[in-house]
Amino acid sequence: MTTTELDPVFASALRGVLVAHVEGTARQRRRWRWGLGLGLLAGTGVLAGGVAVAATLLSAPGGTVTVSLAVPVTVTRTGAATVALGSPPKGTTAISWTLTCLSAGSFTFTGPGGAIVTCSAGSHSSDVQPMRPGQTSITVATGPTVSWELRAEYVKTVATPFGVNAKGETYGVSNSPHGTPDLQVAPLSAGVPGGYLTTKQFDCASGGDVSNPTQAIAWDTFNQHTNTVIPVYESDGTTVIGHYVVGPSGPGVRTVPLSTIAKRFCTSTRTPSTTVVLPGVVGEPEATAANAIDTLGLVAQETEVPSSTVPEGDVVAETPGVGAKAPKGALVVLTVSAGPPTGS
Repeated sequence: MTTTELDPVFASALRGVLVAHVEGTARQRRRWRWGLGLGLLAGTGVLAGGVAVAATLLSAPGGTVTVSLAVPVTVTRTGAATVALGSPPKGTTAISWTLTCLSAGSFTFTGPGGAIVTCSAGSHSSDVQPMRPGQTSITVATGPTVSWELRAEYVKTVATPFGVNAKGETYGVSNSPHGTPDLQVAPLSAGVPGGYLTTKQFDCASGGDVSNPTQAIAWDTFNQHTNTVIPVYESDGTTVIGHYVVGPSGPGVRTVPLSTIAKRFCTSTRTPSTTVVLPGVVGEPEATAANAIDTLGLVAQETEVPSSTVPEGDVVAETPGVGAKAPKGALVVLTVSAGPPTGS
């Protein structure tokens, strides 16, 4: 068995994914920040055997993927040691590591972005940790007779774009650069893999629209003995494939319709996903065009084609085209000239 205690930085980065999905409780979704002492922002510090769960969630649209930037460093050591990784390549944002416990023990990865791992002989633990400024090594503290193997490499973490359904609604996992989609991955406890909740309904049912301390106290009292059921959709935002209970369960808990909560606590609603008009970037240098797309909150993806008429490195076409409307977080494909075809 392996238990990994995540550092505050990494836990915070994954809050939107792990708190709602691993804990499976809507109370953890609250965004209140008034310090009322109500336990409104309880986080998650220990993740036992949860690496695979995180990977599953992050594979959804909007999830984070890692791109390897260097040859992995693999070492075998006994006792505490510092493992040098060399100079980080340009663009490095994190370090990916896998620890194999050759003998049972407890390990501490020191410094910012660290973790605590306790495991039995032969078990593995993996993590992707944000890299602190100037970091070129990983220090592992453990007992003098404990043996281990570490495989580590420099990586770049990239948030993938949201999916967009036929209604123009975004769907996927919340992330830092793109924000929150219109439809977010349903918690694992909903029992509908691949299902989505509308963010507006989920926020209302879980107290996310509470807007002041007085409402927060009223919500906490109200929510002790009530729950509500909201639909779980396919990514089209229309087809209902299940339901999710938001709130507590057990004796004395009553189920109320979403409209009851909306009247009392959802007077403020989330702003719908903003759409933007695509600019004309055909003929622009690749870097200039990609920057213009990214600045609008869209995601530029480049692909190359040979061209005898457009200078190498300039944009040949954009999809969707100039003037089209797209929700923030949508993918825009930039076709870039690779220069004249070979042999021309």
